[in-house]
Amino acid sequence: MGKQGIRLKKINMIMAKYVFPILLFLYPLLWMNQGIDVSDPMYSLTNFRFFPQMEGSWALATYLANVTGWLLMKLPFGGTLLGMNFYTRLIISAMALLSYYFLKGKMPAWIAFAGEIMAVSFCWCPTTILYNYLTYFLFLAVCILLYRGLIWNRRSLLVWAGVCLGLNVMVRTPNIAEALLIFAVFFYGKLSGEKAAEMWKNTGACVAGFLLGFAGVFLAICIQYGPGAYFGMFGSLAGYTSTDESYSPFSMITSILSAYGGTLTWLMVIAVCILAGWIFFHLLPSRLEKAGKVLYCLCIPILIRLFWGRGMFTFTYYNYRSIYEWGMLFLYLILISCCICLGNSLFFRRDRLLAFIILLSVIATPIGSNNDTMPNLNNLFLAAPFALWMLGKFFRRKLRKTEAFPVMAMSVMIVGMVFLQGIGFRSSFAFGDGIYGEKREAKVENFRVLAGMKTQEINAVNLSGLLGYAEENGLKGRSLITFGNAPGLNFILDMPLSITHGWPDLDTYPAQQMEEELLGLQEEPAVIIYKEHGELPEESAKWDALQLFLSEKEYILTYENDGYQVYTLPET
Repeated sequence: MGKQGIRLKKINMIMAKYVFPILLFLYPLLWMNQGIDVSDPMYSLTNFRFFPQMEGSWALATYLANVTGWLLMKLPFGGTLLGMNFYTRLIISAMALLSYYFLKGKMPAWIAFAGEIMAVSFCWCPTTILYNYLTYFLFLAVCILLYRGLIWNRRSLLVWAGVCLGLNVMVRTPNIAEALLIFAVFFYGKLSGEKAAEMWKNTGACVAGFLLGFAGVFLAICIQYGPGAYFGMFGSLAGYTSTDESYSPFSMITSILSAYGGTLTWLMVIAVCILAGWIFFHLLPSRLEKAGKVLYCLCIPILIRLFWGRGMFTFTYYNYRSIYEWGMLFLYLILISCCICLGNSLFFRRDRLLAFIILLSVIATPIGSNNDTMPNLNNLFLAAPFALWMLGKFFRRKLRKTEAFPVMAMSVMIVGMVFLQGIGFRSSFAFGDGIYGEKREAKVENFRVLAGMKTQEINAVNLSGLLGYAEENGLKGRSLITFGNAPGLNFILDMPLSITHGWPDLDTYPAQQMEEELLGLQEEPAVIIYKEHGELPEESAKWDALQLFLSEKEYILTYENDGYQVYTLPET
């Protein structure tokens, strides 16, 4: 090896050991001061802030996430939006680094790094929603521990995989679907020629770990809420489907299939281009192969322009349309990569096991969510690098075969657009704030909870007015009812919940339950109504119940701006 080769090897080592990990740690933390949205991102913060007093099924269904959030709020600056953004984004950094160190021993470090950058770029969900990010983190831990335990034949690691899965069910109840990973035990046992007894022993180790992890948190719930509270929760969760059909098992599955079906149109266009390319290169004289490849590549920008013109994606990185369909095409690429690896006996058993685990994780991840395949796009930490690695193997084997060039070119197009669109999205998107392209340059001044955060001008003005009124009139510490998709106001104003649900607008909170709780109130809460885009909430049974409550209790409108109405009882 010459001096230049030694120098390149040293540079690669430095990049893999220092530069890539530092970038993966820092990248998720960028732009964490962007966006103030009082709906989804702060709903969880309200639950964390008032967790010890929280009641209802959701407090139990996401128990471990609420405990974790409550503890994070005890850290320095944990009571601020910027502080919680920082602490919760560290989970993404941890997932990226954990995956990177796990994978870089199996593939070139730069491929693992590129895959993790893509995975981080597609993290669209607000990080303060810990029941999602703790789910992804523990699921990742389960996958890695299960893989290591089977490959190294160490049952202690299988026990720890089970513990992580048991804890994950306590992060979010539907995570029980991740138990699908147990099939990996039998899959690898068959590949390795293990006896059935050995496979069942490995399964027993996983189950024992699961019961251990589950029981530890279950005991804490019994101490806090009573022995029957956890099992009573299932009756309430089952009732969600009667008020919100999107949470029914049938609806969840059909929405996932519908998402894949919706992308088939674009996939078929790509398939036609591949077929046309195959025919083109099959008929092309060998002396014109290089010119043919150049010509084929020149057609790719035209195809991308066609996709853009037909509305398949946009360059408006402040909304999901910029990434969604490219992400779905990448999911197809991931599934194809897994299936090819599984179906090819030439791959090592450990590689086929990893492919099977990733395939199961892609299937299990969206189960329990009503966001179709969006959870998959948020959880690509193992899948993205694996797909890139498989593509690299395919390229090396087929590089000299001209007929395979169209497949390689289309794959590079998908990966390239996922990478570019993802970075553009990551640098521009803030959940619920500036989603129509508004500039986020304003701040809510002189209010500690929102210090350092940037938002659009109208949002800053409305929040500043509301917060100023609340401070001048001593609302802090009083109980509060919010309506109009603004559950974060309890957190911002430090005003506890008056009813059991912090977000009464949601369909999972029945109107009848709201009516009963309003009738049973023994206190005199303040009521704040959020006017989204200056409009009052649409009329509904819950809106009518709230208006009746305000009327019967003789509440009066004491403050209003373009974003909020505040109702309180008149002073006596």
